[in-house]
Amino acid sequence: MEREKRIMQRNQYLAWKRGITSAQLWMDVLTGGAKPITSEELAELRSKGLIDETGDVPGLDS
Repeated sequence: MEREKRIMQRNQYLAWKRGITSAQLWMDVLTGGAKPITSEELAELRSKGLIDETGDVPGLDS
């Protein structure tokens, strides 16, 4: 459950940064139309604790 919450947070934040809805970002990801994340977007996600340096969700057991 925590994993899904973090995924939703990342999706919502990235969609906001890109000026689109989170629903549109989900559809873009699912259909292969999402643009790649930029290094600046990645750095912001890391600074907010939404992902760690490896790209994993902090606290998520693999």
